[in-house]
Amino acid sequence: RLENASVVGFDLLLSEPSPDDDMFLSALQKTSPPVLPTHVLKNLTAEQPAFPYPDKVLGHVHVDPCIDGVVRSLFHFIEINRQVIPSFSAVMAKRLGSPRKYPDVSVKQTDSFDKGMYQKDRMLINFYGGNETYPHISLADVLTGDTWSSDYFKDKIVLVGATAAGIADFFVVPFSIDGYSMAGVELHANILNNLLDNTEITSINTVFYYGLVLVYGLCCVVLFCFFNRPVLLTILSLTGLLVLSYSLFIFSHLWLAPLTFIAVTLGTLVCAHINRLENLGIALR
Repeated sequence: RLENASVVGFDLLLSEPSPDDDMFLSALQKTSPPVLPTHVLKNLTAEQPAFPYPDKVLGHVHVDPCIDGVVRSLFHFIEINRQVIPSFSAVMAKRLGSPRKYPDVSVKQTDSFDKGMYQKDRMLINFYGGNETYPHISLADVLTGDTWSSDYFKDKIVLVGATAAGIADFFVVPFSIDGYSMAGVELHANILNNLLDNTEITSINTVFYYGLVLVYGLCCVVLFCFFNRPVLLTILSLTGLLVLSYSLFIFSHLWLAPLTFIAVTLGTLVCAHINRLENLGIALR
């Protein structure tokens, strides 16, 4: 029933052989080959399907949470044991004509890196919401019932994965509340959506960012030294920073971290206040 879908991706590790493998492969040959996942094991090897499958439709589903355990980004290419593996979502996006330019989204051999694992092309994920932001359909209903016809899936993007409670393929994301994590298949749906509509979060270049912080700090020093109402200036500065950061994030998907600017503002306020007290002390002598 998925033969008319634009592209199909299975976020299921089919790494263990089964007597039904031949039947499964026969069904896959009736349509454009679905994208299947590979997974990086602890011994730094890529776990692949138990049956022969074209490398051009294999993509890794490896995700590294941040230090607080929350998933905010993904690397689209992993280089491991002299093998470059694109991400699961990048392979699907390439087949759908993503505006993001990729050199070659297929598993290939390389001589540039032969020990450990190297990740590149990091993308900050712009989540569209929490759990079940995308329509969820039971695979059992598709296979056994008449509710979902092949016409329903025509020209649609279909991702197949496990979402039942108790399965380990769940991740904590910024939208996770009350202990509800996001299923891996929906996480990859968000990433794929970012690639297709070009809405991934972009962070400002580090050199430019700290150059901007320096210029802002100098402006704060000048204003706090000659402005007689530093508290009002601080409130206006912090409000402007938050509005600017929020506006860039919402309208341009550009992340301008405000914490450093806030620290500079408050630090300048404290220094200016100390300077005023010293000048007052000198004047009273």
